[in-house]
Amino acid sequence: MQSALLAVNQLGVSLFIMAIGFFMTKTGILNAATAAGMSAYLTKIVFPVMFIRSLQLPFSIYLLAEFGIFSFGVAASTAIAMTVSYLLCKMQKLPKREGRVWMIASSLGNYVFIGAPIYLAFYGEAANFPITALVFMNNIIVCAIHIPLIKKQDGDDKTPVREVVKSLVTNASLVAGVVAMLLFVLSIRLPVFLLDGMQLVNNTLIPIAMLVLGYSIAQISFKSILNRKVFIFSMVKMLVCPILSFYIFRMFIDNPMILGILCIGAGMPTGAMLGPVTVQHNNNPQVAGQAVLATVLLSVVTVPAVILLMQGWI
Repeated sequence: MQSALLAVNQLGVSLFIMAIGFFMTKTGILNAATAAGMSAYLTKIVFPVMFIRSLQLPFSIYLLAEFGIFSFGVAASTAIAMTVSYLLCKMQKLPKREGRVWMIASSLGNYVFIGAPIYLAFYGEAANFPITALVFMNNIIVCAIHIPLIKKQDGDDKTPVREVVKSLVTNASLVAGVVAMLLFVLSIRLPVFLLDGMQLVNNTLIPIAMLVLGYSIAQISFKSILNRKVFIFSMVKMLVCPILSFYIFRMFIDNPMILGILCIGAGMPTGAMLGPVTVQHNNNPQVAGQAVLATVLLSVVTVPAVILLMQGWI
């Protein structure tokens, strides 16, 4: 029950910062150009720094193996969510670009701000490295799969291999991810002043992302989330995906902590980074706002419910 109450508190903080961004937009303090600049800062500076900082840990084979398990779990839960939401998009006959945003919204979880405190409440300090692995792999997926999908235009059924390779090689976050892994494997520790500076940069992620989300939400009417489409996709994200992930993962995973972290993570609200990315690439930022707002509001009920269910199952 304490973990469920903690989840409600974290969700309240997110709503508060989003409300500030909403107010700034309505009063003219935050405009399209400012929001685009803030989005670029997050995707080109904060994410790469976060990758490197999160893997500044002593190397061990056990940690490397655990990192692989959690990474595979995140990839699998992403595939499950995107598959289910893809079928829903076909059933709803959505435009391709809008459908891609809904697919990403259904598979992108908020592991950092909402997930991490819940994991720590469940498992204590033992959850620190799993959180790092989840966040790292989740951001790799964002850069390698989600962002290319958001950038894709209608009619672009095929993306040239050369373009894909170029986007990966020149992607600051992916390059930083490779550097971070090398530093981890080689046990190279960066100077303390760099680590402290990186941590300060990392600390700007959530407030800025939430402000940009507040900007996105200000572009839409709250009535727009009160429709069947938003409700269906939000319920898939918040309830169907964690339950489906549980029944699939438990066939292969017998470690209660690993199973719990992966399945609860699958039921987190849509990640805050979706808003900045859709703003930057001008692909249905209103849909991103709908998805984040709806899942955050629903999560006040669904996240505690999933946690209680997982406690009973595990």
